[in-house]
Amino acid sequence: MKNLFIVDGHMHSGKDPNIFVPSGNLENLLATMQSIGIGRAYSSHYSWLLCRFDDGYRESIKTYEQSDGKILFLGVYDPREPEISLKYFDRCLNHPGFIGIKIHPSFHEVYADDPAYLPVWDYARKYGLPILAHTWSITDNPVQKFSVPSLFKAYVDSFQDVPFIMGHCGGRGAGRKDALSMAKKYPNAYIDIAGDIFCHDLIPSLVEAVGAEKIIFGSDWPWFDPMCFIPRIMFSPVTDEQKKLILGINAIKVFEPGLLNGVI
Repeated sequence: MKNLFIVDGHMHSGKDPNIFVPSGNLENLLATMQSIGIGRAYSSHYSWLLCRFDDGYRESIKTYEQSDGKILFLGVYDPREPEISLKYFDRCLNHPGFIGIKIHPSFHEVYADDPAYLPVWDYARKYGLPILAHTWSITDNPVQKFSVPSLFKAYVDSFQDVPFIMGHCGGRGAGRKDALSMAKKYPNAYIDIAGDIFCHDLIPSLVEAVGAEKIIFGSDWPWFDPMCFIPRIMFSPVTDEQKKLILGINAIKVFEPGLLNGVI
């Protein structure tokens, strides 16, 4: 396809101390991006997820600089530490690499509909920032109950001017069904396909359910290599224009709309 611009809309720089990923370093990430034509990637740094605010902030900027601006970053909001979370967002506001906010109710074990999230939704509205959330379905992993898509509905409904991306498309089963229902209902709601949601005909089924303009490609690096995801989009039975939307244009529209003229 001509004029194809690929954006990894959901990945993580840094290291997860609980998972051994020997190839998950920045050098390998940049080599992978170059080899398969990923022009930009949007990262939530693991240190920030682990509430090491200063490390996450500094390492996110360092990664942006070392990648020559190809890896931009989302600040992570911890609902248990709202003041310090917003303090670090304030420090990021004028940095060109800061493009959004990540919330992870399962990681922080605070239900997604808790009032503790109100400050971050207000902040996102005030500064025109999108919110990317971890979402998943109920499983035998008990922390996933904090992030089921239905818990986000009240905030999404109240903040329809804040772009909202449901990471991992709500997981599987009922979680995915709810995520798709929300993406179809709310103009500001999107889904991404990062993570282990492999299934037959995933891409055409999502396109049929919500339209290609609501789907964002993401890999969840370093847990997954983007090479696993791009072929299932490229070889799916949807149109070239729909593939372009999913692989990059939608992410740019949501996170960096000022770049649209240089991409389309």
